[in-house]
Amino acid sequence: MDCKIALSDIITWGLTILGFAIAIWQFRSQMTKDRENRVKENKTTWFLNVIVLPHLEGLHKFYKELSENVQSESKELDNYTTREHKVFLEQKGKAINSLKKDISDFFDFLNPLIISHSNSLGKEIQQIKNDLEDDIAKFFDKEDRSLDLISIKINNNKQKLLQALNCELSVNK
Repeated sequence: MDCKIALSDIITWGLTILGFAIAIWQFRSQMTKDRENRVKENKTTWFLNVIVLPHLEGLHKFYKELSENVQSESKELDNYTTREHKVFLEQKGKAINSLKKDISDFFDFLNPLIISHSNSLGKEIQQIKNDLEDDIAKFFDKEDRSLDLISIKINNNKQKLLQALNCELSVNK
């Protein structure tokens, strides 16, 4: 029995094994990539269905009521401008604290949900909350309070929040 293996047979077997190895590697890498895409899609769907959509109406309602409350508190505060300065300052402090409490109540409910999805988005939302509180405090510190200007700032803050939520959906796709 003569067991001679030709060089062409060795090359053929080597290329066949190499082809199978490449096919297996390509299959496994595609499976890993598909799994990662499914995880991203599930996370995005969860974010949209659990965080964004159920709270979207409440978000619009919150900003509308906040704008109305700011206007109401401002008009109420105007009644105290002719009285003693100390009473005026107390009422201004009460107005600011009341509005900040409303803001905190809304964001303290929303932000833990967002942080459960993305810590960085949670930090961005916290900054949006802080900006809103600052805008409200600055508004009441001015002597000539423009209701139109604060309404615009409140709407801009709402747009920032919606944009941050939308960007998170876009990033995860």
